Amino acid sequence: AAQVGWSQPGTARGIAVADLDNDGDLDVIVTRQFAPASIYRNDGADKAWLGLFLEGDGRRCNRDAAGTRVVAQLPDAGPGTRQVRELHTINGFSAQSDRRMLFGFGQQTGRVSVDIHWCGEPSADKRVLEPGRYHRVRQADLG
Repeated sequence: AAQVGWSQPGTARGIAVADLDNDGDLDVIVTRQFAPASIYRNDGADKAWLGLFLEGDGRRCNRDAAGTRVVAQLPDAGPGTRQVRELHTINGFSAQSDRRMLFGFGQQTGRVSVDIHWCGEPSADKRVLEPGRYHRVRQADLG
């Protein structure tokens, strides 16, 4: 733990991960019962990444898009870049992590192909997005 800067002793009550500085890597917040919270910033090397903030239409999918599954990959880099995430709105005790989705692609480059299965729908909303930033994606209102 000391190698990554986690040297503060004590009993933790909750842990949350979030990209606090919007730079594409996850930072960590640790809460304690009788002591102040600690923030551990991740200042890793520049890497390719893509972030998503999803919003359901409120009818076919809830506004928070909970239960939505996303498949992201770099088409030109081959199948080894394929990543799958599912959006959950709760994930721990005494803390709540960032609900934005984050995909990391290391040194790979290129636009990212994204298939969004809103709230478990079998058909996907397909997008091609630029890496290196967060995208707000709203479920299309198809009637």
